[in-house]
Amino acid sequence: MITNKCTFLGTIYELSEVRMTANGRKAIKLTLSVRTGKDAEGKSIYEYIPCRAYEAKAELIAKWFSKGKAIGLETHCHRYTAEIEGIARSEERFSRNAE
Repeated sequence: MITNKCTFLGTIYELSEVRMTANGRKAIKLTLSVRTGKDAEGKSIYEYIPCRAYEAKAELIAKWFSKGKAIGLETHCHRYTAEIEGIARSEERFSRNAE
């Protein structure tokens, strides 16, 4: 069995409003700030993880969470590839309830 599961605990750094996707699904984008350790001077190091949630999960996040609030997300990782201005670009996307 292949499992594609990512769990993040952090705070909401950015949060969009719920929007409708081109195929009519409710979606919300958020960026998590996740502390990954400390540098040599003892300052915290953070990673910023872009995430998306769909349908009921998007509505739940919009209703109960805001920027700066702690959150735990169990997500799936997807590789997104697109050609922009003739240049192939790709990135990992983390989403909840993605198909």
